[in-house]
Amino acid sequence: MNKIRAAPENQSLWSDARDDDLLSPEDVVEIPDPEQQSRGAPSNQKVRFRRRLGGTTKLILRLEDEDGPRNDVEYGIYGPELLFSGKTGPNGKIEHEIDSALNSVDLRLPETGEEYEVLLAHLNPGTQISGAAQRLSNLGFYNGPDTEALTPALRKALQRFQRDNNLPEDGNLTAAVSARLTEKHGC
Repeated sequence: MNKIRAAPENQSLWSDARDDDLLSPEDVVEIPDPEQQSRGAPSNQKVRFRRRLGGTTKLILRLEDEDGPRNDVEYGIYGPELLFSGKTGPNGKIEHEIDSALNSVDLRLPETGEEYEVLLAHLNPGTQISGAAQRLSNLGFYNGPDTEALTPALRKALQRFQRDNNLPEDGNLTAAVSARLTEKHGC
């Protein structure tokens, strides 16, 4: 709501000259375009992104292997049916607008027979235990349920991550651990 209030087109609706914050039937509220967000995700891992329903959302993927970006690779993106096909661009990039109502899409690489399910879901902030658990899972350190609690399994995953990243191995989600986890995960 703050972005709506802050939009220049709406300043007169919430000015000091008005007696209250109530809108009248004749008021017109302009809804600003949403800001584009970019989030990285590791390859060869199960990754979930959550999106708002309605309209379209931009799907951006980058194919890489141990040798670097996979350029000029044929692909198909499938929902209930083929949605898009083409070849990866520079840096292995794939970019398309997809229906926001989709929960997942399948990425298929016909030349190699590879298939990947891309789940479209939410990633909580890395400063929250649940967000740390999601990132640790995506990076291959944690294989447990989404959780809001610092469980023994999650502590062990944090310790493995801390060890691999030269951080004190105490199994706690500190600001330093959260920052490194977000950096390694890409978002």
